Parts: sequence; C-alpha cells; structure tokens
Amino acid sequence: MNILYTVSNPYGLGADRWIWEGYRDAFEAEGHQFFTLSEFDNFERKVFEARPDLFMLDWNFFEKYASNIKPDFFAKIKEKFGTKIFC
Repeated sequence: MNILYTVSNPYGLGADRWIWEGYRDAFEAEGHQFFTLSEFDNFERKVFEARPDLFMLDWNFFEKYASNIKPDFFAKIKEKFGTKIFC
C-alpha cells in the first residue's frame, strides 16, 4: 500500500516530526511504501507521483501550504487512484 503523509518540516524539532517518524517507521516495517509531502514539495505533483492508497492530510498543513488547490482535486485522486483521505 502507498501511504502519503503531510508534515510541514521533516527536519524540524516539533512534535509533528516525531509523530511522522513513528508512522513512517511503523508503515515501512509492515512493508508499505511511505511517502512524505512537506512544505518544500509541489503539492499536486507529489500526490500524483506517490499515487497514494491512503493520504494522511493535516488540515493545518493544507491551509498553510496548499490552499490554492481546487476542491475537485481530492475527488479526482479518489476516482483515479482509489485514495482514502484521512484528515
């Protein structure tokens, strides 16, 4: 399964980094592909590259870094990849 997880800065010192690392390690230990979408990435491009089965989207991340994404974008990835979005 392809997992896409949003974290503002995977090199930061906040709790979001440690939570991200925990999810990453757990999913990879079970043999899943784990992709990270950070503030440094192109939002749409990264989603289409990862082709996620599960998209773990932090709403605060979305508001801050991807607020220009059209609402139909999420319907598109659900239809195209069967993505489940956890927000």
